[in-house]
Amino acid sequence: MQPELLRSMKDSFKGMQGPIPELMKLNMQMFKDFSFIQPEEWSRLKNFQDIFDKSMKVSIHNGHKMLEYFQQATEILEKSWLSTSEQAMKNLKKGMDQTEEVTNKTIRTAKQAASNLKGKQNELWKRSH
Repeated sequence: MQPELLRSMKDSFKGMQGPIPELMKLNMQMFKDFSFIQPEEWSRLKNFQDIFDKSMKVSIHNGHKMLEYFQQATEILEKSWLSTSEQAMKNLKKGMDQTEEVTNKTIRTAKQAASNLKGKQNELWKRSH
């Protein structure tokens, strides 16, 4: 393999690591946005119904935040995978083109060698007869 092709493959693998910082930032933001019942709020919750209502509000809020998180994480990964797959396809095509070029060159050389050999055989046959 040519160094250029190896370098582009290496760059493709590096591209797969691209979404990690974005995902980490998203994770940190999600934890900041996560809700819970604050210690000072517990003193204001007088009965079971208040506790239940507050718990449901927190659960619903966190559920919405989780849905947003999964949507954003999916978008980040899709963007990265699409970019990486496009680069991989370019590298694959480039490798195939290089292989085809080498194959064609080898075939031309083999045909020339066969033609030269045939000419020499004909020349030797004419001399012997």
